[in-house]
Amino acid sequence: MSSMRRSALAVELAPHGITANTLALGTVRTPIDGAFPFDRDASETAYRERIPLGCYSVPDENVGALLLASDAGAYINGARIAVDGGVLAEQMHRMRFICPAAYAAYDAQLCHPLVTGSAQKET
Repeated sequence: MSSMRRSALAVELAPHGITANTLALGTVRTPIDGAFPFDRDASETAYRERIPLGCYSVPDENVGALLLASDAGAYINGARIAVDGGVLAEQMHRMRFICPAAYAAYDAQLCHPLVTGSAQKET
């Protein structure tokens, strides 16, 4: 779900006590692993190197983020929670410090203010 659609739903449905959030899971190790037509070990090793935590998650590690769908997360509205071992955070970090123009365009699209002050000058 796009951030614009999620935000619109969050605002429209809030007066009715309904929240709109998304849970963005990264790669999760499950017992439903089937046969793959490629070298699975090599593929997994290459992908795990891109995950800052260095491993796939297991279902139990994603349960905490699911609280946003329960009464415990009743005040969370319009959020996108990434449970991906830091993959998205690393991508945003690279965009911010390696390609400021791309980060600014992405940030404007999401309607978030850019970092200002001394943090912006540290590149």
